[in-house]
Amino acid sequence: MASIEPEKIKSSWADEMEDDEPGEPHIEIDGDTKIVTEVSLVDGKKFRTIRHYRVEKRKVAKDVARRKTWVKFGLAESDPSTSTTSLTDAVNLEFLASKDEEVAEQDQNNANQFGGNQADKATGNSKGFAFVSFEMREYALRAIKGVNGHGYNNLILSVEWARPSGN
Repeated sequence: MASIEPEKIKSSWADEMEDDEPGEPHIEIDGDTKIVTEVSLVDGKKFRTIRHYRVEKRKVAKDVARRKTWVKFGLAESDPSTSTTSLTDAVNLEFLASKDEEVAEQDQNNANQFGGNQADKATGNSKGFAFVSFEMREYALRAIKGVNGHGYNNLILSVEWARPSGN
């Protein structure tokens, strides 16, 4: 017995590609998934790019949320990095470790004329390390070469570039 239901015509992907015109991407949002379909012409050939994104929502501090709304400016307008929306100055830091807690402040300033001692707020004792900043990278490099490995008051000073924080 023949089926009364009309046959569904299955189209091939090539036929579907002919229908698509290059231009603006087509965006579909389905729950927490975002699907972006782009059609482009390269050397006379039509390409379809489909990207799937999982959308996540995160809670951030109010200041961070406000900073994310800032408009990028200057050469960073097309830069995708989020660090370009913050107004900061480049600071070269030097990290001094192995500092003796019992050394007087005057002795520390003599040993390190660049300053920057880290002291405990409650006791005022040295924490055993310091951060030092310089105007120019060359000055910091010269200070590292001059102080790193230098013996001071039965200690060997260790000086290195500060590592970026993890957050």
